[in-house]
Amino acid sequence: MTHALSEITVQSLNLKIALENTQGNIKTLHKILQQVLNNDLTFVEDFCSAIERNEMEEAYRAAHSLKSSLALIGAEYAHPLAVELDAFCKQQLPPLQLVSHAKHLEAPLLQIKTDITTVLPLLAFEEPNFKQEGSLVDLHQQLLQLVASADFASIELVEKLIAISEGVVQKQYRYIASQLADYEFDEAMIWLKKMTLD
Repeated sequence: MTHALSEITVQSLNLKIALENTQGNIKTLHKILQQVLNNDLTFVEDFCSAIERNEMEEAYRAAHSLKSSLALIGAEYAHPLAVELDAFCKQQLPPLQLVSHAKHLEAPLLQIKTDITTVLPLLAFEEPNFKQEGSLVDLHQQLLQLVASADFASIELVEKLIAISEGVVQKQYRYIASQLADYEFDEAMIWLKKMTLD
């Protein structure tokens, strides 16, 4: 990466990896870091709460999502802990052991929060990787191409499609947006191919 951000050093994030994972798209990286800051950094509290409510599937999904998010942003210390917790969830370890393992993520997630807060103001936006204008069909075709190549600009484009569509089509785009937010490009592609825009 040639962007100066890759030269910045913060304790919990490898920004070079984060830039590579977002194909150098600074605007996408900004959105992902903001999403992690807003959603994933309350993970330990949310996970433990789900365990207490005996909502094991919710807890397991949260652990899996955190693992993906941390890999994407280059959280090299916290990611292996999340991988381990995700594996323990798949093994269905007893709830108290899962909570104990989740608590190992508290300090790393706090450092990630500090580092993201430091990095976000440094990000300069680039233009999106798609055309801003076009018919719903044209934008849908662009989205297919972006999702097929796992381009994170697809997250921004699906938001535009949600804004200009309605009814069943809009609901389908909302579902696809949720898949993309979890970096599930294959699942999003399956739904995109099933859609009819009539």
